[in-house]
Amino acid sequence: MPIPQSYPPKLPETNPHRLFYAPVGNPLGIAPGVANAVWFTGSTGNHMGYQTEAFDSAGETTSPSSSSTPTGITESATGAEWVTQPGDGDIGSLPSLFSTWTEYNVGGTPTNIVSGPDNMLWFTDGRNVDQFSPYTDVE
Repeated sequence: MPIPQSYPPKLPETNPHRLFYAPVGNPLGIAPGVANAVWFTGSTGNHMGYQTEAFDSAGETTSPSSSSTPTGITESATGAEWVTQPGDGDIGSLPSLFSTWTEYNVGGTPTNIVSGPDNMLWFTDGRNVDQFSPYTDVE
């Protein structure tokens, strides 16, 4: 079957999609979060970046560990961003936009993470599904 002349279809001039430069290298995970922004992880350079909803601000923060390889990301019920760091076996937390990034060793290779309906953080580590409490496991 021949491809129609109009392939691929052209988007209308009023395309609601915006493309923007991701301030992190190799963006992997993406989630809404702190500062009314969309946050994403970047495995190159161990970064987490953000882009505000109004597209008026973008930035990044770097993991304290040079080999963390941030991958999965989610916002917890506490409002903090949580990121898996399979390179170090850690889960990292960023409570607010300009706060200090904190890391908690959970072992294994944590890759994906979600905030569950029980307000616990659930993550995969390549072998298991596990949970982490942003309330009690951070002491």
